[in-house]
Amino acid sequence: MKSLLLISVLITIPQLVHAEGEPWQRFSGIRFSGGKIGFVAEVGDAATDPSQGPFFYELDPVTSKTKVLKQEEYRKRFGEWTKPVTNHKYGENATLIVTEKNENLTIDYQECEQGEEGGPICKKQFITSGAVRLPIDSSRLCNIGCIVPKAEKYDDLLVLGLALEGEYGWYGYGFQIYSLKTKKLLLESDSKTAVGLLVSEIRMNPEKSALWIASNLGLHRIALRDKKVTDYFLSEGFDSASGEAQFLVGSTRGENDPFAVLARRLGVTQPKAFFTAVKALPPGSADLMRRLGWEELLPPSFNSLVPFLLPALSAPEDRVAIRAFLSLCKFDDSRVVDAVVKRYLTKKGDGTSRYLIENCFNRYAKRSRITGASAAALKAGLLNQIDSELRLIRSEPQWGPGSPRPDYRLIIQNIKGLKGLGDDSGFKTVNTFFAESAFPDGERSLFDEIAAEFLSDDEIRPTIIEALKRIPPHSLTRACQYFDMRWRSRAGRYSAEYAVAIAKAVHRFRTAVPSAPLSDGRIGTCVAAFKSQLKGDGVEAAFQSASSALSAEEKATANQIRAVEIKAD
Repeated sequence: MKSLLLISVLITIPQLVHAEGEPWQRFSGIRFSGGKIGFVAEVGDAATDPSQGPFFYELDPVTSKTKVLKQEEYRKRFGEWTKPVTNHKYGENATLIVTEKNENLTIDYQECEQGEEGGPICKKQFITSGAVRLPIDSSRLCNIGCIVPKAEKYDDLLVLGLALEGEYGWYGYGFQIYSLKTKKLLLESDSKTAVGLLVSEIRMNPEKSALWIASNLGLHRIALRDKKVTDYFLSEGFDSASGEAQFLVGSTRGENDPFAVLARRLGVTQPKAFFTAVKALPPGSADLMRRLGWEELLPPSFNSLVPFLLPALSAPEDRVAIRAFLSLCKFDDSRVVDAVVKRYLTKKGDGTSRYLIENCFNRYAKRSRITGASAAALKAGLLNQIDSELRLIRSEPQWGPGSPRPDYRLIIQNIKGLKGLGDDSGFKTVNTFFAESAFPDGERSLFDEIAAEFLSDDEIRPTIIEALKRIPPHSLTRACQYFDMRWRSRAGRYSAEYAVAIAKAVHRFRTAVPSAPLSDGRIGTCVAAFKSQLKGDGVEAAFQSASSALSAEEKATANQIRAVEIKAD
C-alpha cells in the first residue's frame, strides 16, 4: 500500500521542543462523546503557570469548530484527563511503552552510534508485542532512524509516533502504522509534512473507524477505510463573538496570533474591547509584532492596546508582572514608560526578572523617553538607594545574625540606570566611597562586582586606582584586569601612571607573599597588565621618568616583571 499523503502540504522547519520532551505547544486528552472530540491544550510550562494551561476544549469534527470548556465540564463529558508522559530515551535497550489498554510494547535498538548532536543514531529498531517481534523502518521519515516516544496497539494495528532527540530536545517526524499480522508498513506521514509533527497521544474512536492523533500542531484524524487524513491544525486566535483568546482550527499550519497570545498571557479582562482595538490596527500589524527586535519599539498606532495590558504590571504573581514588562516594553507609550520607571525604582526583582526590568528600562532611556520631572525624581531616587546600600556596606563590622545584607546588584543596576539617563553621579558616588575605603571583605566584594561590570567604563577609573593602592594583595586581579590591554584598545587606557600603580601593587603582593614567583596565578593578570601598558605610545619613555616615584625595591620588581615572558592565550 502506498504511503499516506496528508491533506496539508505546507512544509515547515522542525518544531523545537524542550529537552524534557515537552513541546512549547502541545495537545492531548483526546476523548469521544456524542460525536464530539474532547481535547486539552498546553503551552510552555503549564505545570507551574496557569496562564499556559491546561485548557479544555470540545471539537466538532464536522464543522471544525472549537468550544472552550471548563475543566469540570470536560470531566463530566469526556472523563478525567491525565498529562501524557514521555520518558523514553533514544538508543536505550528494551524500552517499555505501556499502551492505553495497559499492554506492554518493548522497543529496542541495535547497531547504535553516538550522533553529532543529541542522542545516538541506530541502524536497527524492533518492537515486540506479545509473541510478535516487528522490525520497523523509521528512516523513511527521518533518514537516520527515529526514536518511538509514543505507541499504541489496536487489534493488529500498531501506531507509532516518531521523533529525534536533538541538542535542545525532541523534534517531531510524524507517525507510522504497521500491521502486526503481516509485519508490513501500512501508512505513514508524508515525508515532507511529517517534519515538525510531534505525536503526544493516539486514540481509536469508539466505532473503530478512525484513529485520532494529537500532536504539537493540533489533531489529526485517520479514516481506516479510505486511508484519508484530515488535519485539524490548531493555533491561537480570537473568538470573533466574544473576543476571547482560544485555539482555533485551520486546514493548514498557521501561526499563532501574537495579540491573542498576549491577551492570554497577560489575562486581559475586557476581551471584546481588546479584540476590537486589535482589529482597528493597520494591516500587517501582527507580522510586525512577531518580528519586532528587542531594541525596537512599536509604532504609536499600537498604543490603543496599552490600557488593556497595563493592569498586568500590578499583578500579584511576579511571573505575570514580569511577562507584562517584557511585552509592554515594545510600546512607545508614556504610560508604559512611567510604569517601568516606577517598577525600576521600587521593586527590582531577582534573577531573570531583574535582567528583564533593566533591559526594559534601558530601552526607554536610550531613546530619551525618560525626561523632565520624572527623570529628575528617578535620578534622586536611584542615588538615594546607592547611598543607602553603601552605608550598609560600610557598617559591616556591626553586622550580626539577622542583620540586613547589602544588595550589590542594586548598586550596579542604579549606576547603569543613571548612566542610561546621561548622568555619571552614580560613578562619582562610588569613586568617593572607595577613595576612603580600606577594602574590608564587604567593600572588597562590592569592588569585585563593580570592576567586572564596568570593565569598559572610564568613569570607574578612580576606584580602580584606589584598589591598586590599598586592596589586599591577594585580591588585585580585578583591578589589574582593568588596565590589561592585551585584548582591547582604548585611547585613554594607556599611561605611565597606571604602569607605576601596577608595579607598586605587584610589589605589595610579593612583600606579603615573599615565596610567590611572578608566575603565581594570583598576580599573573597584573604582570600581563604592566607589560601591556608599556606597549602604549610613549608609555615606555614616560615610565622611565615616572619611575622616580618607585622605591628601590619597587623598581627591582618592575625590572623583574619586564623580564617575564607572557605566553599568548
